[in-house]
Amino acid sequence: MSRGRKVRVEPGRSVRIVGDGMVMRADAFGGAPVPVLVLDCTPFPDIREAIRVAEYEPDGDVKSVWGTGGGRVGLLIELIRPAPTSFLIDFDLATQGILPELAMGTGLIEIKAGHPQSTFKSTFKESGMYVEVPSREDFTPWPAVFVKALMEQARRGGAKTVDARRAAEKTYEYISSVANARMRGGTESPSEAVH
Repeated sequence: MSRGRKVRVEPGRSVRIVGDGMVMRADAFGGAPVPVLVLDCTPFPDIREAIRVAEYEPDGDVKSVWGTGGGRVGLLIELIRPAPTSFLIDFDLATQGILPELAMGTGLIEIKAGHPQSTFKSTFKESGMYVEVPSREDFTPWPAVFVKALMEQARRGGAKTVDARRAAEKTYEYISSVANARMRGGTESPSEAVH
């Protein structure tokens, strides 16, 4: 993974998340929770191919960077080798905020190729591609962006500002504790596991 470099993604390359989940194993990734994103690759056969190729050529190069705007967070990914492609994964913080939190906590995501009806369960046994991503320390606006999105969601639900802020901070605290959980027996850090 390259940090501090620009990631080039062509317009119209936003990939929709159609399923998500997380995996934790005591014998991998330091026992950390790794988010699994099932992407609708129907309009992007090159992304599907890159994921397929990664099964046979797991060592590759990738650049990734987090971005934010309008209550959403995006992860820009540029796969350099073995199968070059680039795309944006767009997260709705109100419904998918735990996914970036997990990813930033472990510095890792697994992406799987899917179609509009795919789910985490339907793709569970299929191969995916692990991608290193920048951590919370590399995306300093993260906690405030997420708490603000949670607060706005609570306000839309009728909560007063003070109550919405309290609820958002408590929700973030809980989600962060899940993201920082580790299974006992984990032997390597998540970033060491993909090298």
